[in-house]
Amino acid sequence: MNEDLKNHRAWEMLDEALFVSSHIKAEERDRGETDWDNVYPVSAEETDRMEELLNKAVEAADDPYDENFRNRVDDLREIIDYSRTRHRTWKWAIIGGAVLAAAFFWWCNSSNEDDVNEAKALVAKVEAWEKSDTTIAYDCVPVSVDYGSRYNSAAAYKLYQLSHYKSQAESSAKYAQECTQKADTASTKEAKKKFLDRADESTQRAADAMKEYKEMEQMEYKDIKKTALQEANKSLGYKNSAKNSTLRWMIFLCVLIPLYIISGYSLGYVITAHRKRQNFLDKLQTWGFAIGGFFFGTGFAMSLLPDYKVTTTYSNGHKETSTEPNTANIIVLGLKIGLMIVGAFVFSFVSVLIMTVQTISGLKNNFNWQPLISKAKQQAEQIKNKQKA
Repeated sequence: MNEDLKNHRAWEMLDEALFVSSHIKAEERDRGETDWDNVYPVSAEETDRMEELLNKAVEAADDPYDENFRNRVDDLREIIDYSRTRHRTWKWAIIGGAVLAAAFFWWCNSSNEDDVNEAKALVAKVEAWEKSDTTIAYDCVPVSVDYGSRYNSAAAYKLYQLSHYKSQAESSAKYAQECTQKADTASTKEAKKKFLDRADESTQRAADAMKEYKEMEQMEYKDIKKTALQEANKSLGYKNSAKNSTLRWMIFLCVLIPLYIISGYSLGYVITAHRKRQNFLDKLQTWGFAIGGFFFGTGFAMSLLPDYKVTTTYSNGHKETSTEPNTANIIVLGLKIGLMIVGAFVFSFVSVLIMTVQTISGLKNNFNWQPLISKAKQQAEQIKNKQKA
């Protein structure tokens, strides 16, 4: 047989098998050339078609043991085996970042639980107020009252509110007066107008604050208690919302992590089909972890400033050297901790983002949901028919 015609038909089938993948562009098919990575099929149908052509080529070969022919067959067999095999796609580093995030939300939830209990205690404190006289003269109202004492009694709450409005009114009136004086000595019309506008705004703020002051001043025990309860319950609502939010995030991550592992065994053709997205996620992981590692490492490696050396000379000429702590180390320590927190946050955020995307993709593409969906539709239809009957 003519060597040029040997395995001719079989080679045509192998060439056709090379261009089964829909990743290959039309111009590449026309040219008969493409990158080897594009040869990999992106679906079960394309994998089946490649295997079918490969088997037909082997059957049609005049010389199935030809070295070049066997090499091509082996290469395509490897691609088919890869495409039909499940590969682990989840990573320990991503799980570590998600676990760190879950631990953070657990800590936040514990802290929020304490805040909720404190808020509940304040609500109970207001509800237990005893009726008392709440008359307070303007001159007896200080410009500052301890914020934490406002729920001690109706009089304490009223005093705090009156102090707040009085401070606003007096500081705004004072600033309005200063702006008016500056307007009188302004060198340009633009500057004069600017100061007068500020004076008008501050005068209005002072008037608004005094209006609030008088409304609070006229309140009696019943109205004060109602207002305080509304404020305390509103604060309790915010803190409950924060607690529930961190709890939901913690539950989300506790569910997400095992789902990420379960769904993290993708068939080869699924990996090929989403190769571009995975390349993007890999780059995101590389850069995100690099940035997080930079901040965390910088904070961890940052050295504290050396202590001061103090030499004391006594009247007899004796000298003693001692060390005193450098107060600037408080700032440095805060910066160290801050950088480490930023690094951990970036690491966790990138991990959770990648884990979420890959889990959704894995659940969608790595499992056959059609039978379950069909069964659910049938059951729903049966229930509907029974209700009609």
